[in-house]
Amino acid sequence: QPYAFTTKSLFCGHFDYKYLRFQCIDTPGILDHPLEEMSTIEMQSITALAHLRSAVMYFMDLSEQCGYSVEAQINLFASIKPLFSNKLVFLVINKIDITKVEDLDAETQEKLQGLLKSGEVEMLQLSCNTQEGVQDVKNAVCERLIAERVSQKLNAGTTSSGAIGGRLADVMSRIHVATPMGGQTLQTFIPEGVKNLKKYDKTDPERRRLARDVEEEQGGAGVFN
Repeated sequence: QPYAFTTKSLFCGHFDYKYLRFQCIDTPGILDHPLEEMSTIEMQSITALAHLRSAVMYFMDLSEQCGYSVEAQINLFASIKPLFSNKLVFLVINKIDITKVEDLDAETQEKLQGLLKSGEVEMLQLSCNTQEGVQDVKNAVCERLIAERVSQKLNAGTTSSGAIGGRLADVMSRIHVATPMGGQTLQTFIPEGVKNLKKYDKTDPERRRLARDVEEEQGGAGVFN
């Protein structure tokens, strides 16, 4: 049975994307009330959002099964938006298998679009239940984060006239990028053993047991005992 604040501390995980190691943090939920009234659990999220150099993914539940209206979730986003300064921000719409943006009334859709008008926020959609869009969201965030970090490093290594100089010039002089002759694109090699693996099915009693299965059996996220 779902209940509020199943996440009570910062959960850190790691994954690889394009041979780069990324760290992701699942933060506890935040309620829409003044900073001085926030609990210790909520303040962990506030501290992470304020001090970590990262991309922020703000998840919304348009189905309102979380117990909070869409308007309340929009107001919360607006109240904590100052914490997102100098960060990439993504408005992630979850549970699209139940409710999509197009299913909302025109007024609510306009309020959602209002969050994106500044150009500082990008909207993405997924369903954690059906896995629809999960990989697309992860890839989009990683690509933007990589581009942002590369841009910062390039800007730090250029002079006022735009010419490459300093440490960047030293590094660039030692780099050679080799490309396949004739513009060939090599195909990804996937071992047959991997191709023949049985696809994971949550409803299959003989499925491979994942850490997620153990967590659900033991009581929720982060519970393994």
